[in-house]
Formats: sequence, structure tokens, C-alpha cells
Amino acid sequence: MDPAIMNGDYADPFHPYCERHISVNPDSQSFHYWGTAVGPKDDTVLRGCSKEEQVQYGSRKGEFDGLIIRNGEVISAGDGIHEGVWESKSVVVQKGMTGGGIDGIRWNDGNKWTKLDSSSSSIAVNNNEHENEVGKFIVVVYFGISVLAGLKEMVVRIQNKFDS
Repeated sequence: MDPAIMNGDYADPFHPYCERHISVNPDSQSFHYWGTAVGPKDDTVLRGCSKEEQVQYGSRKGEFDGLIIRNGEVISAGDGIHEGVWESKSVVVQKGMTGGGIDGIRWNDGNKWTKLDSSSSSIAVNNNEHENEVGKFIVVVYFGISVLAGLKEMVVRIQNKFDS
């Protein structure tokens, strides 16, 4: 396998909205990771990087280097935690596992970082889409309340005409 396939940006279902980036070095035997997280460095609680979580727990950036071993099949930071294999979208995943039907890296803990396509080159795009959906919901609710208030006023005026 060509390790360069691992170059790119990833979504991490255990840490929604956190950035995950991997750059395979030209030697195809090592890589560099950089990304974001919330909470203290050694915190093992599964949290995302939503605006609310960043305010509550603080945000941080992290990075590390690692090796690509076993003929390009395994990516490892050498810490026993960040070690995984490339898993193509064609692999059938077991029930309850993340990342079915999407290319990505399956880590030893069972989590799968799914590779983002070039049209969504950063997690920020996903954040903006989420915020846009919330904005649309607020507009719809506001419109609905306005229509109901208008209808109520119209009923009151009609009743007043019949009462006079």
C-alpha cells in the first residue's frame, strides 16, 4: 500500500469538530500529525471541539511525529495509543464500530478517523454547516411564531367586529 493515501484531513467521531490532519513525509516511512482538542493534555474523556466545549474546557493544539511501518500498512506514534491501519471504505465493519463505508484510519481503540474529501478540506466547514442549520431552524421558528401571532390578531379583530 502507498502510505501517501493517508495524507489529508480527518473527522474523528470520538471527538466531533476537532481537527485531525496527517501529512506523510516524502520518505513514506514517517508522518506528522497536528490537530485540536479540548481539556487537559492527558484527559481521557471523550469530548468534541464544539464552541460550547471549548469555552467550558479550554482548547488546545497538539502535534506529534510517528512512523509508518510494516510495509506501509501501520501508522504509529510509538506510544501504544496512536497506532492504526488504513481501512478502505469497502471493509465491512462490525456492528457498533464507527466509519463504515468511508476510507480512513482504524486505530487500536476501535475508533476510525474518516478521511474528508477535498471539497470539505477542514473541520471548520462542518462547523459552519452545523451553524447554518441552527440559523435556518431559528428563522423557521421565528417565522412560525410571527404567523401565529398575526393569525391571533386577525381572529381578535374579527371577534371585535362581530361584538360591536
